[in-house]
Amino acid sequence: MRSLVTGCAPGSPAPSERELVHRFGVARMTVRQAMDALVVEGLLERIPGRGTFVARPRRTASKITGYTEEMNRRGLLAESQTLLARR
Repeated sequence: MRSLVTGCAPGSPAPSERELVHRFGVARMTVRQAMDALVVEGLLERIPGRGTFVARPRRTASKITGYTEEMNRRGLLAESQTLLARR
């Protein structure tokens, strides 16, 4: 079931329950439960009155890093240089 929506453009309609029942030869309740699981995972979204559609990818929170870590991740060297020192 997941393979039917993987690679589809966000916002495109998901196959109907009837179509999936005929394609896989399973009960409608089984199809509905599978679609519910994909909605919970965030692969599908239901819009009342319109139908079920491929969901937009969820954003994941990125880890906050320090300047030195970020420069290392980019392959750069983070260094400092003393321009003036007084006593």
